[in-house]
Amino acid sequence: MTITQFDRTTCKDLQQAVIEALKSVEQKYGVAFAPDGGKFDDGSFTMKLKARVTDAKAAADHERNDFLSYCRLFDYRPEHYLKVVVSQGKQLQFVGFAPKRIKYPLKMRDLATGKVVLYTDSLRDHILAA
Repeated sequence: MTITQFDRTTCKDLQQAVIEALKSVEQKYGVAFAPDGGKFDDGSFTMKLKARVTDAKAAADHERNDFLSYCRLFDYRPEHYLKVVVSQGKQLQFVGFAPKRIKYPLKMRDLATGKVVLYTDSLRDHILAA
């Protein structure tokens, strides 16, 4: 298939083909690639890929080190890492900070889904009391 013009479908297909082609690179370096958006017009496509560490221990170590480097800046203590609180019926685990996100600076992992979501600092009292 030869591409003569880029559109949304062509870009998604091309991005998936690139990710498939990078499987050997993923295995060699212990990372996983995922699409992370991009831009296109008729004649060009800029694709963004995100690489994540697949070693769970290394990822957890990075998450903890990231927490420790920011916790004092946000007026928390190292022992608040992985504290579990309940908000709106969801069990959330405190895993880090998003320093560039002023309105939503707290990274909380939803224990039901495993997804990390950003929250406002309104959970501070719950975290400190946990």
